[in-house]
Amino acid sequence: MYLEWRDVNGKMMHLQLAPDIEPVTIGRKPNVSRIFSNETTVSRDHGRIGYDEAERSYYIKDIGSANGTFVNGKQVKRASIDKGDVVRCGERFEIFLRDGSAPGERQPTGQTGQQNVVDRPRMAGPTMHHVGGLDNLRDQVNRQGGVPELQRPAQRPEPARPEPRPEPRPELRPEARPEPRAEPRYDDRAAPHAQTNRPSAQVPAVSSVEIDTLRRRIAELETDNGRLMSRATQAENRVKEVERSNVADEGLYDKYAQLKEHAQTLSRQLERTREELAQEQNRALEADARARELERRVKETEDKGADAQERIAGLKVRVTQKDRQIEELQRQYDQLDYEARALKDQVLALEAHINDGHFSNNAYERKINMLQEIIQEKEELIQEKKAELRAKEVELRQAQMGVGLSDLESEKRKLLEDFHNSIKRNDEMNERVSQLNRQIDGLKGELEAAKQAADRKPKEIDVNEHPDFKAKVREIERHREELQQAQRDLAKAEFRLEQVAAEGASAKGLQQDLERLRSRNESLEDQLRETEARVAELLERAPAPAKGAPITPELEAALEDLVEAVIAAKRNALLARDTADKLNRQRTKTGDLADTVELVFDATVVLAQDLGMQERMVKALKQDLGLT
Repeated sequence: MYLEWRDVNGKMMHLQLAPDIEPVTIGRKPNVSRIFSNETTVSRDHGRIGYDEAERSYYIKDIGSANGTFVNGKQVKRASIDKGDVVRCGERFEIFLRDGSAPGERQPTGQTGQQNVVDRPRMAGPTMHHVGGLDNLRDQVNRQGGVPELQRPAQRPEPARPEPRPEPRPELRPEARPEPRAEPRYDDRAAPHAQTNRPSAQVPAVSSVEIDTLRRRIAELETDNGRLMSRATQAENRVKEVERSNVADEGLYDKYAQLKEHAQTLSRQLERTREELAQEQNRALEADARARELERRVKETEDKGADAQERIAGLKVRVTQKDRQIEELQRQYDQLDYEARALKDQVLALEAHINDGHFSNNAYERKINMLQEIIQEKEELIQEKKAELRAKEVELRQAQMGVGLSDLESEKRKLLEDFHNSIKRNDEMNERVSQLNRQIDGLKGELEAAKQAADRKPKEIDVNEHPDFKAKVREIERHREELQQAQRDLAKAEFRLEQVAAEGASAKGLQQDLERLRSRNESLEDQLRETEARVAELLERAPAPAKGAPITPELEAALEDLVEAVIAAKRNALLARDTADKLNRQRTKTGDLADTVELVFDATVVLAQDLGMQERMVKALKQDLGLT
């Protein structure tokens, strides 16, 4: 079986295969690749064809080519080959496997001289060309003992058969050298004389001209002989150099084998590098996909941020509207306060009329009832306005809690300050209403005293039907509602605390707020203790009121309700303190809790205000009952 391909000139080349051959290299390296091709898709070290002893078959192996090696159109890394197969390197260079022996003509491969049977790589063509000629020349010199036909120029060569000459190797061309010219004319003349044994007396018959000619001819032949001997010596030296070169070529071949093995290792590393590069490219594609996904999410977040800004703007508008509504409610409250002062003036006028005795007791009672009804209507109107104010405050607080803490921190603080101011104004209004109630109660007491003095009859006071008592009961109910609202606010604050703890914001100003909260809670507890002591003292020292006004069960129930309200306030205050402690424990785990602490503090302030109101209620009841 042999290989067949076309060289760079389009000539069909052949290479005989044998089991003992060295691997045949395929590539684009002149003087190195056994099968040379200048096709651009063929790598410099493309593939190798060899014989596998274990499989007892020839194989083709790709040694790291860029464009691949194909057997019968199928890309392979290593595959067995047989006659009839077509090996393609790259895109167009094809090698055919033929059955039989290769044609006997010389088959150079690429730019190197090659034999029909593959053997170890030799020197380049020109060097081997000269080596063949020198071998023939050396054989002739050694065989004849000198330059041919120059040692015995006067003798005729024997007619015997010529001596056998060694055939040159197929790939070597002996160097063309001029054959020494013999003079058969003189040899033919000399031979008959030697054979017939003519006497020597006939030798001088040769003319001197011929002798001179022969001498010149001999001199020329001797000159040629010396030149040829010199060339033979040079040829022997060159043969030795070539032999040394062959030895060097053996070392070069070993080095070539090492380099080839190294190249194969590098090709394997290149394959691994390519695989790693493919993996890196896949990871890069995945990273690019993740980057695009992140960009999409960022865009969505920006869109959501724009929507949040729009919602925040809407909330700001709503907060502004709520502020205006609060201002309107404040104006209405001021109007009611003005009307209350007008009623106070009317009461004073009635007292003056009573002192002057212009009206009878029945007229006084009718006027008092009328004033009580008017006051009750005004109180109901005030309660409605207060309820509406509290509803607006709740809506405002919910709107404040809906706004992003991080985006509207300044607006929220401003709203909280306004809320605190509104609470303070509400407390002031409540205080003024309480003062008015106390003044009205005082006037009622004076009126009752005047009636008693006028009638001179002891008359039992019905505390249950007393307007002041009813007002106090309503106030207790209102404070209960406020306590419940404070509890709800506290629960909302705890919920916000858990949310903020989950978000993990920074803790700015938490320690100062906690200290302030603790101090206020301590003062609140002191007030609670004082209030409990006063209530207990009130219950212990509660004798029957003077002037025939005993303590009824309803009054005792009201006092018990008051005690329960104070206890509930204390419980809420303790709950606020626990919340503060919880904030302190979570201070290192949470973020910016200033807003949440402020909400808890606001709830604590509301509780403190409620406790103050309860204390004022106790004082008012003591005054009503005549207890000092």
